[in-house]
Amino acid sequence: MKKLLVLLMLMSMSLPATAAAYRNGNQLLSNCESSGYYDLATCLGYIMGVSDTSEGKTWDGRTYCEPPEVKSGQLQMIVIKHLNEHPEERHYVAYALVQNALFKAFPCPPNKVEN
Repeated sequence: MKKLLVLLMLMSMSLPATAAAYRNGNQLLSNCESSGYYDLATCLGYIMGVSDTSEGKTWDGRTYCEPPEVKSGQLQMIVIKHLNEHPEERHYVAYALVQNALFKAFPCPPNKVEN
């Protein structure tokens, strides 16, 4: 596991600054459905990054309740399913698409939604 983390950190440091620019759903899905380790790591890393930084809110302020015990692989499957079921949205920014997928997968109970 440590070797994988070190490898991912080294690979991310070698990316040009433009690689961190906006990614759309088509690009993310391409990474997620690839057979290459680099692409798969990019997919999972992107989804986990969005999940970790979103703090249960979508880009437009809607709240979702991601269970603390959810696994990274589950999040990846949820996002891939969402992207495959909504090809008409894939040209949008991937960050928002990941949040939308999590919002649909993990709705908050009515008493937990913040205003």
